[in-house]
Amino acid sequence: MKATFILLLIFCFFKVKGQSKDSEEFINDFYKGNDTIVYFQIIDKFTLSQLEKIVSKDTLKSIFEDNDKKFSLTKSERSQVKQEFDQMQKSKWSSKLFKKIKGIAVDPDSINKNPGQHKIVTFSKPIFLRGKRFCLFYNGYTCGSRCGQGRFVLYKRIAHKWVSSMALYRWIA
Repeated sequence: MKATFILLLIFCFFKVKGQSKDSEEFINDFYKGNDTIVYFQIIDKFTLSQLEKIVSKDTLKSIFEDNDKKFSLTKSERSQVKQEFDQMQKSKWSSKLFKKIKGIAVDPDSINKNPGQHKIVTFSKPIFLRGKRFCLFYNGYTCGSRCGQGRFVLYKRIAHKWVSSMALYRWIA
């Protein structure tokens, strides 16, 4: 019994470590071509709550572009996504997240102290679905109270590249 429990713990550790590596790889690929990224280490609670509302439904629907596009989530996928969002509320991005880009992590309150000083990006942890063939990912930026945008997109992996499949949420300030 003890041996089974220990093996289960080891398996969970490697699974989490692998997901972390996949997330870092996705984000580094997403932001490639940039020299420097100034980013928030966490995603704000308001945005997170908006994203949770979108994925709480059985069927995700595209906005703005191709309104007829839909993506159905299974009950277990909705549960997985909810767990991922719960973890996002509790964790911060590492200051060593970016490999080939200079990443500068900032305190979320810094936007109030220096509005308009920098374009500060924010992004969610990529949520991989269906054997890593699909990925839910939020990214946005702000450069003050009246400047910024964000979008929550379902990506599809095609020939080892992530391609935007449909936009689920978008805002512009």
